[in-house]
Amino acid sequence: EQHHSKIAVLGHPCIRDFARHIDIEQVVECANDYRVPLEFNCANLVNGKTNIPNLRRMLDRALEIYVNSDAHMLSELRDARKAGFEFLRKEGYLK
Repeated sequence: EQHHSKIAVLGHPCIRDFARHIDIEQVVECANDYRVPLEFNCANLVNGKTNIPNLRRMLDRALEIYVNSDAHMLSELRDARKAGFEFLRKEGYLK
């Protein structure tokens, strides 16, 4: 809250490693209050590093989401991004 004007986006909010330390609903609420986008990290999804329940909570509630491939190679850009959008379609977030 104190530094919201200096924050462009919150990255990795649904990474599995942080899940037990983060109240994702509170994070989303605060991000929404200050119009700070939250990242949907496609590489984490592909690599099994995403806490899926937290991701769903974030996607259900967030006002602004950045879909990021988190690519380090061109093939990851193509494949991770594709997997992320497939997930969004399958879950009903996109048509």
